[in-house]
This record gives sequence, structure tokens and C-alpha cells, in this order.
Amino acid sequence: MIKRCAEFIFEHISRKGYDRVITHAKPIYARMWQRMLGFKPASGKEPVLFEGHDEPYIELVKDLSPPQNAITPETDATVLFRIEGYWDAQSEFETVEA
Repeated sequence: MIKRCAEFIFEHISRKGYDRVITHAKPIYARMWQRMLGFKPASGKEPVLFEGHDEPYIELVKDLSPPQNAITPETDATVLFRIEGYWDAQSEFETVEA
């Protein structure tokens, strides 16, 4: 269930044009992110110990492949104003007359 939920999120944000996900996790959770979700330790980043936490957090990254129809700065404004996640369907606010 966690994996499918994460895959949905990755698909959604890659459609929005993002090509990378960055997270920070304690070592025990970092292993889960890596094994289950395909994250890798961030290159050249040292773990960070935050005040009030007993373990340092590891920075992890996952590369994504935005699809051909990803939302970009060049995307038409009518698409940008559509309902989040429903970019392929006209909204009720769009003018249909030309």
C-alpha cells in the first residue's frame, strides 16, 4: 500500500514537471525509502543532526522522468487553471467559444 501510494505521488509530481524528489530520513527509515521506493543517498551530503533528535537525518533523492505532457512554463494558461490532477479535462470556467 505504501509503495502504490508513493508511486501515485511520484507520477503526479512528475506530471507537474518535477524531475527529482528530495527527502530526509532517520537511518532506519532511509533504508525503507531506498529498498521500497528507489531513493539513493544524496551525493556529497553528510547526515544532519537536528536539535532534539537522537539520530542524524540522511538526505535521499529519487530521479523522476516527467512525461511528454508535463506541466511547464510553456503550458497554456487554460491548462494551468484546471483542477489539480485533471489537466487533460476542460474546467467549467473555460470559454468554449472561439
